[in-house]
Amino acid sequence: MTLSLRALNRATLARQLRTSLVAVYEQNYVTGAVVRGFSSRRVLFRHALRNGLAPAVAALGLTIPYFLSGAVVVEQIFRLPGLGQYAITGATSQDMPIIQGVLMVTIAIVIVSNLSVDFLLGWLRPGTRV
Repeated sequence: MTLSLRALNRATLARQLRTSLVAVYEQNYVTGAVVRGFSSRRVLFRHALRNGLAPAVAALGLTIPYFLSGAVVVEQIFRLPGLGQYAITGATSQDMPIIQGVLMVTIAIVIVSNLSVDFLLGWLRPGTRV
């Protein structure tokens, strides 16, 4: 199930990461690291990836609600038990506490994921902290 959910956004995130890494490799500090003789692995992981990863992490944070909504469809197609199947059962039986509970859980998941993305972005790019 997770493969079918992740396949949609994999190319988008890869393209986002590649674009940001290309932009970072054109910066002066990366050129200076190459001139100083650092290995390409060290330049990638120590200098380029830390700054180039931030836009991809932000884009990943935006896709988490899509994963939750896609889980409803995938669970219905493959007849898997889960939160999406539970939501559909509650909606078809017009059981309001179930619908409210599913909404509260999904809202909590989205809020926690957005907070974790914000903390991760603050760790990746300390200059953007408020």
